[in-house]
Amino acid sequence: MNKRPIKKVAPPPRGHTRRPDSEERQKAIKTNAQKRRRKRKSRVGLFYAFVLLIAVAIGVTLCLTVFFRIETIEIVGETRYSNKEIENYSQIAKDQNLFLGNLTKAKETIMQNLPYIDDVAVSRKMPSTVVLKVTEATPAGVIGTDEKWVIINAKGKVLEEEQGDYPPGIAEISGVEADLAAPGSQVTFHNPNDASVLVDLIRTLNDTGLGKITSIHIEQGVSVTLVYDDRVTMRIGTPTELTEKLAGAKRALEENISPTARGKMTFTGVDFTFLEDRSPPVESEPFVNSEAQNSENPTSNQ
Repeated sequence: MNKRPIKKVAPPPRGHTRRPDSEERQKAIKTNAQKRRRKRKSRVGLFYAFVLLIAVAIGVTLCLTVFFRIETIEIVGETRYSNKEIENYSQIAKDQNLFLGNLTKAKETIMQNLPYIDDVAVSRKMPSTVVLKVTEATPAGVIGTDEKWVIINAKGKVLEEEQGDYPPGIAEISGVEADLAAPGSQVTFHNPNDASVLVDLIRTLNDTGLGKITSIHIEQGVSVTLVYDDRVTMRIGTPTELTEKLAGAKRALEENISPTARGKMTFTGVDFTFLEDRSPPVESEPFVNSEAQNSENPTSNQ
């Protein structure tokens, strides 16, 4: 009887162990299951993200169209203007959305049209209120020409303009050249150094509390002279160390110098000397228009 030849199977490479086919199939099944789970999770995540996006869009739309409509405009602060004037010039309309209103524009419009308002802080108060906190401007000086004068604040903003005599109780500014502007706008100084000196001087006067200044003279931005209470001329000199100079002058005027004394205070650095003028004050004679008087009394020359 013939025997069939026995087929020899080559042994596996050294160090390699052949896995049964069932083990490889189980591994492939497990891998495919993991891939399917990852895909399913990804689809669920995209679905929830889409739902969240729709919900946010609906919420934003409702906030901008239905909720947070302006119902109240609250004015905080005392000024010469009525609350109604401030509200009208703010151009903030009631029933518009609280977040869509141009609050920056409201501040600019108020300050330009109501010159005696120095600053406006605009804020929102949920759910339906706009708050306008206004600050009154303080007149710092009056500057003008033969034709008209303007009152300015410490920043050079024109508060009002007029013709005729200067208003009492406000320091007259001289020695500077400037283009006058309409109320609500800025004065333009020909010499920029004059503007910086004036702003720094007025700020320091306010900080030190030295009041009753009736005249401010700035000479080409390098020399300052003040007149206190129409009786003491203060030659400050260069506009440096203003805080020390003005604080020292204030102490002397309050503690050492008679409240009725007249004279000159001359500074050398932060030190100064006071020379009192003991001569009697000269009173000016009242002006009489002789031609007008003669026309009213035609028989006076007969």
